Amino acid sequence: MKIILERDIELCVDCVHFIANGDAPEDKPGFVERVRTLWDTSDANEPPGSHWELVVGSGEGGFSSHMCDGCNSSLGGDRYPGKALLYGPEETNASK
Repeated sequence: MKIILERDIELCVDCVHFIANGDAPEDKPGFVERVRTLWDTSDANEPPGSHWELVVGSGEGGFSSHMCDGCNSSLGGDRYPGKALLYGPEETNASK
């Protein structure tokens, strides 16, 4: 697999903890399913066999009233830099 698309995203603190440690917020039922559904490639326009990976970037966050790119939370709060990486299958030389 190789990275075929990279997007800069802004993440809420819940997404940062989930991505970095696998810790889902206990006070937000359905959080994990919401994130997985949002970044699912099975019914999207991405190539077959591709998948998204979210990574936490470096740097300090700041307050934002914009929606979190990781989970679509509309709550205002600190946002931290991150990347959304779309991995896709390597091109094969089978047709040559």
